[in-house]
Amino acid sequence: MKTKTVNISLPPQVLEMIDLRARQEYKSRSDLIREAALEYVRKQNNWELFRLEAARRAKELGIRTEDDVEEMIDSMRRSRKR
Repeated sequence: MKTKTVNISLPPQVLEMIDLRARQEYKSRSDLIREAALEYVRKQNNWELFRLEAARRAKELGIRTEDDVEEMIDSMRRSRKR
């Protein structure tokens, strides 16, 4: 994999924590930061996909506001009590 070098600024305490974790996992500082950045981007992408799917489903169900959600929950609770 081709890589590019970037410079970042970190507080000394954060860099110490990164270095400690890298030593514990027998990784380089770069490997640890690279993996953390990739994990962050993947999680954000997953959340965005989840958000888009939830918005699609809400539209299908006619949910437009938080009040609609509360009304739907109340309605389900009322029907369960019967």
